[in-house]
Amino acid sequence: MQASLKKEVILNVKNIKKPCNAPIAVATGDQRELDGINIFDPKCPIEYVITVEALKEGWDCSFAYVFCSVASRHSTKDIEQLLGRVLRMPYAKTREQEELNKAYAFVSNTTWQDGVSQLKDRLVKMGFEETEIPDTIQGRLPILLGGKEEKKPITLNVSEFDLKLFTPEEQTKIEVKQTAIGKLVSIKEDVEVTPEFEEKIIQATPKQERKSVEITLQVELRNRVVYERTYPSQAGKPFKVPQLQLFVDDDWTKDYDEYFIDPIGKWLLEYQAALTEGEFRIRSTGTTISIDINGNHIEDRYIQEILALNFGDTQTDWTIPKLAIWLTQQIPDNSIAQQIQVQFVRQLIENLCINRGIALNDLLRTKFILKDAIRDKIAEYKHKAEQTGMQRTLFDTGAKVKTDFNYSIDFSGKYYVPATVYRRTAFNKHYFSQVGDMNKEEVECARIIDNLLEVEYWVRNIEKHSYSFFLPMANANFYPDFVALLKDGRILIVEYKGEHLVTNDDSKNKDTIGQLWEKSSNGKCLFLMATKKDDKGLTLIEQIQNKVKSL
Repeated sequence: MQASLKKEVILNVKNIKKPCNAPIAVATGDQRELDGINIFDPKCPIEYVITVEALKEGWDCSFAYVFCSVASRHSTKDIEQLLGRVLRMPYAKTREQEELNKAYAFVSNTTWQDGVSQLKDRLVKMGFEETEIPDTIQGRLPILLGGKEEKKPITLNVSEFDLKLFTPEEQTKIEVKQTAIGKLVSIKEDVEVTPEFEEKIIQATPKQERKSVEITLQVELRNRVVYERTYPSQAGKPFKVPQLQLFVDDDWTKDYDEYFIDPIGKWLLEYQAALTEGEFRIRSTGTTISIDINGNHIEDRYIQEILALNFGDTQTDWTIPKLAIWLTQQIPDNSIAQQIQVQFVRQLIENLCINRGIALNDLLRTKFILKDAIRDKIAEYKHKAEQTGMQRTLFDTGAKVKTDFNYSIDFSGKYYVPATVYRRTAFNKHYFSQVGDMNKEEVECARIIDNLLEVEYWVRNIEKHSYSFFLPMANANFYPDFVALLKDGRILIVEYKGEHLVTNDDSKNKDTIGQLWEKSSNGKCLFLMATKKDDKGLTLIEQIQNKVKSL
């Protein structure tokens, strides 16, 4: 064993005799060969440690990456504790060979399966995120000593079970045993539970127990898929998605959104420096000053009735330029040069004072509210400027764009951890074991993609995830809902929108950039803005099928 791998194997057996001069230490009650040895020293010769109960009793060996046991364990707590020893890996770092990025447990008895299946909760307590676990533990029992992989039947505890609902062939797949508290129903481990078969199982149980049985079946069936199969990502299957590129400054770039507007904010001076009465208004009454900002009514009650006359002529050392500088400092924006922002704010204040007749002293009294109105106005103008700049940069005559694999989002080798996981359905072709959360309509779209013969595998694209596919747009990046690799090598992207949203400006802009991404790919990429039923009357499945079959 190479020095870089030393101190990585722990054996838990009894009465073992070691060869002379072997790099092995026995740590038992009688043989304490680690006493006085610093196993953290890189020059330490020990490569293997053999124990009986040392690990269970709390002995610490932080370098354990491989765990082997020939012991029979029936305590779930003991099993979780022992397996946890190889999950800490204090000096672990990502290696090029995926096999070196995992810890391993070799066991010889099937009693360990229950312990591994309960390890999820233990890992969460140890600091893992719940969504990481299926990608962290790959297989309930990855490797059994002897090479035989065992699967567990699905068991249900119910008061009654009606076998008459099943055909004679189906009855051979089910075992029913009478217990002291009811029936123990076992669906054999090698049985494929189709939706029709699942429905029969549910109907065979008493009505009051069906919801519980349905949930148990969903969890167990999904666990079969999550833990017992190898996902394309785990198998190292390639999954690259080309990005849209822009030719600018004599080079191609995928970060083209920075070219949508002038980097120092000159665009701001192209817009009118003014606030309408609907955006900002001051109205004096006998006891208060009433301010409206974007239709939201605010009353300033700090003015006494006896003084609530006219403050416009009160002497002050504030000036319009001074107020403009103060307001600019309250709403900093790194995308706009300070002198440009001060110039815009000064012109806006002059407009309020001269054209709208609002006294400077009244603006001073409401300067914090005025600050919010000006900030919102600049944000509105910035949104418009970016939309205009996006159109000019990507779509006007002379723009050079392309979509190819020189710049790609690469899903392979990435750690896909959704903030919220969709758990109800186990999909057959999802690239990762976890699936990001979806609403009811998105689930329908995912099922259609998952069942398409033309699809090799797909991924639920997570919005704002560091490894997700996106297209830069004005104001924010666009993260489509689904990305699929077709068997012919093409990439299909589907963005699903409810019928009430498909015609709004945001959806139109996403469709526009998506169509440009497709058009610039020379037939390598497909983009679909899908809805439950489109303006041609096509259903969701028809829209996706037509897009996939298009050339």
